[in-house]
Amino acid sequence: MSATLLKRGLIASLTLAVIALATGCGGSSDNPPVGPTVDPALADVQPQINTFLDSVFVAFSAGFSSYNEVPVTDGDINIFYGPGVPGVPTSTYEYTASGWHHITFNSNGTVTLRVVNDSLQFSLDFVVQELPAGADMLDYRHHWSVTAVDQTGNFNNSSGNAAITFFTLTGSSAQLVGDYDFTAVGNTVSAGVTTNNTFGFVSSFNNISVTKPAIGNWGTGCPASGTISFTINHSKIVTSASGSTTTTAAWNGTAVFTNGTATITLSTGAANFSYTRSVCAPTQ
Repeated sequence: MSATLLKRGLIASLTLAVIALATGCGGSSDNPPVGPTVDPALADVQPQINTFLDSVFVAFSAGFSSYNEVPVTDGDINIFYGPGVPGVPTSTYEYTASGWHHITFNSNGTVTLRVVNDSLQFSLDFVVQELPAGADMLDYRHHWSVTAVDQTGNFNNSSGNAAITFFTLTGSSAQLVGDYDFTAVGNTVSAGVTTNNTFGFVSSFNNISVTKPAIGNWGTGCPASGTISFTINHSKIVTSASGSTTTTAAWNGTAVFTNGTATITLSTGAANFSYTRSVCAPTQ
């Protein structure tokens, strides 16, 4: 197995880790938030913000990994997207007449259904080329979803849709612009009470800069600087034998990166919060 494929496998493992966070199996490495000491709305939304930022980092890293090596066989695709994924994976690859590498991956397990649909296009001086070698720009479209088979009890669904352009890939620092939508749905049933939380993120990237390692190809997509602006729509439905109540909240936020650490500011109504989170470590 090539070193590049090993790197792609590591990114795939990180993807699975983010999915685990989305399903409530992960921890947090945040500093305590600054703001009201007790706020149920913040308690609901902060873990999802952390998972969202981890997912953005995975999307950045997957784009760089694709620049290093475009998969051209089902085996390569399964190595990238499939380690540790239950179920029998199926995948397709094609290079289209319009210059896009199109990749699909599906795995129908007994617990979750996982789908990835990626498209990549390389260019030099805005002229499309088939292979990544020498390309200074990558257009990357990344769509994925993880859906629970059983939607009647405790379950978690998540999905993401990214459109990212990587510029200046032949230099020492890449510039990333684009947007990323992320959705997380969590459903829990306890003592006859069903609680359903839905979080919808809409984000854009501003002046994201990623530094190339001193030796070798592009590494992980850890931002050295830049800002992610995002909005969150949160819906919480609590249902019991006595009836159902729905509460909603709208949040505005930014995450300003400094060498892999995000300073996050949030606001909803008159309430404001801020905290820092170590998202990733820049490559050396």
